[in-house]
Amino acid sequence: MVFIGGSASNGVFFLITVIKAEIFPTTLRQLGMGSCSVAMRFGSTIAPYTRELVTNPIKWIELVLIQFKS
Repeated sequence: MVFIGGSASNGVFFLITVIKAEIFPTTLRQLGMGSCSVAMRFGSTIAPYTRELVTNPIKWIELVLIQFKS
């Protein structure tokens, strides 16, 4: 199941990359591609920590505020 889930998420990542290039008009394509890539990378980075985010949200808020303070 882990192999199937990992393969499916990897396939969806590349599929979205191809589809989003066709959705946006030429003038907005680079901005659209960049913003979608940033959103996908952020989501894939934060996904493993969603359990901790739900169980202890105050700790996450403190860590985020400390990062933006400096």
